[in-house]
Amino acid sequence: MMKQTHANKYLIQRIGGELRQCVSSTGHTPRILNIGAAKTIYIEDDLSSDGCVYVADRIDVDDCTVTHPHIRECWKCSVESMRPVNSQQYDFAIANWVLEHVPDLSKAAGEMYRILKPSGKLITAVPNPASPEFLFARLTPLWIHKMIRGQNHDEDETYHTYHTCYAYDSIKQLLEIFKQAGFREIEIKYFPTIESYVSRFPFLNFPGKLYDKIISSLKIKPLMGHVCILFEKPST
Repeated sequence: MMKQTHANKYLIQRIGGELRQCVSSTGHTPRILNIGAAKTIYIEDDLSSDGCVYVADRIDVDDCTVTHPHIRECWKCSVESMRPVNSQQYDFAIANWVLEHVPDLSKAAGEMYRILKPSGKLITAVPNPASPEFLFARLTPLWIHKMIRGQNHDEDETYHTYHTCYAYDSIKQLLEIFKQAGFREIEIKYFPTIESYVSRFPFLNFPGKLYDKIISSLKIKPLMGHVCILFEKPST
């Protein structure tokens, strides 16, 4: 089973609440576009297990074809150029650990804005490039990062094998890029990650857990490694 981070869990919980609210207020079945979906289906599985009503399409730069009762179209394309996807078709879009891999975030934000209906929402989970663990990963050779995370990261959705571009230097810059595309920020949540980052080393588990607890208690957001953001496309 896929190991989920706190940000993963919150993303699924939040999109589930948005789906239920959409069905309650409109009576129609919401449409989701899962961006950078790969072949994982744990988001759809969790939403289905929670009784959510929806239909989903997906895109990825690699083949993302899967079989699932709620999934329809599976397209191979980049988020910067979603040519198969019609404009204003989706109530929601999900970008789960995707934006850090995108070279041109302005284009990507514009495309996500295009495919959402007015009042449509985008929820994304991203790493905070200013946090200690991601600064360390960016400034050290890949082999050191692999040693810490382990050679096989398949159980942790956060650490893809795709090249990370970090086309944003800070969460503030990321928010500004999406604001320029037309989005407005609805909610932003920060989550500490040091404990999970050093989880392969038992002697570091307690210090990591303590560190996470301290920065959470003190609400030191710049030091928290994972961020979940909810954007909305204005209705007019």
